Amino acid sequence: MKIWSPHTGQLVRNLTGHSKGLSDIAWSSDSVFLASASDDTTVRIWTVDTVRLIFSSRIFDRLFDRLKQGLTTKILKGHTSYVFCLNYNSASDKLVSGCCDGDIKIWDVTKGEFCSLCGWRSTHTFQCLAKCLKTLHAHLDYVTAVHFNRDASLIVSCACDGLM
Repeated sequence: MKIWSPHTGQLVRNLTGHSKGLSDIAWSSDSVFLASASDDTTVRIWTVDTVRLIFSSRIFDRLFDRLKQGLTTKILKGHTSYVFCLNYNSASDKLVSGCCDGDIKIWDVTKGEFCSLCGWRSTHTFQCLAKCLKTLHAHLDYVTAVHFNRDASLIVSCACDGLM
């Protein structure tokens, strides 16, 4: 995943961690977190301090990039196939993800359990698993889009199967 400056056109950050390709990305409402959906059957939530990205110095970046920026803070595991789409609710405490097997998962991204602490390799962060609140067996084929309504009381989804 690459983060670009729309003003300069320059690459600001390169995020790596998934073992297979990405299908979708979504910012949290405060732009502190970025979620990514992958063919490796996981969703990752990344810490991205956009204020520091815009106003940082190169020396500061070199010292602290690997300690804070672009780190996976949560890994959402539970899908059995490619995760094709995802979206945050407006409060950014829930995430909905759609899978190629037709399932939709609703996640509480504020909760989770401790998984591991990566060493001083390319990243250094606690990685937690988010809590899956519910799995909806919603479609017969690829879920191509999922969204919460404004108050998160409803989710809309669409898929290749024609069922909506």
